[in-house]
Amino acid sequence: MTEQLGTLFEHGKEIRLSGFAPAGKSWDVFVSHKSDDASEAIRIAKHLDSLGLSAFVDVLEIEDAKDNKSLDKTLQGIICASKSLLTVVSEKTKESWWVPFEVGIAFDRDKFLGSVVLSQGVSLPLFLENWPISRNYKELGRWAEMVKEWKQAGMTSIIKQRLYREWDEAAQASAMRTTRFLAV
Repeated sequence: MTEQLGTLFEHGKEIRLSGFAPAGKSWDVFVSHKSDDASEAIRIAKHLDSLGLSAFVDVLEIEDAKDNKSLDKTLQGIICASKSLLTVVSEKTKESWWVPFEVGIAFDRDKFLGSVVLSQGVSLPLFLENWPISRNYKELGRWAEMVKEWKQAGMTSIIKQRLYREWDEAAQASAMRTTRFLAV
């Protein structure tokens, strides 16, 4: 029996993947999250799909997959086949060993990075403070538009740095923050 690897949200469809990721397939966004936050990650992936970005969410129960020596290689392959990585951040994220691993791969591969903070008061690890942080749907939509612009411009580092700078400038100009991201 093959265990489910993840779910791809693309063009309004939900596609469940088993085993290894299909060769030659790529995604716009890999949604990195602690397994405890899977339902929020799936909701965010569906929202990204509604904005025109395909999104992959792994749904492996990491604790159950500890004996799978190829898990890290599988995740590396999927992240490498993705154009960007969005980290879902909650209080539980700091307990994850996989989220920093996934972010490290994406950073090393020069992917477009960002984070979604699920609630106010969550402190981000320092390594996530260098990239755009979304706290509501409007900001997530803006991040999605930046990913699209980066894709259209050829995914160069120069364009990515300009987009990150623009995000920082807009964030500094805006003092308004919500108290809860994606309230249920």
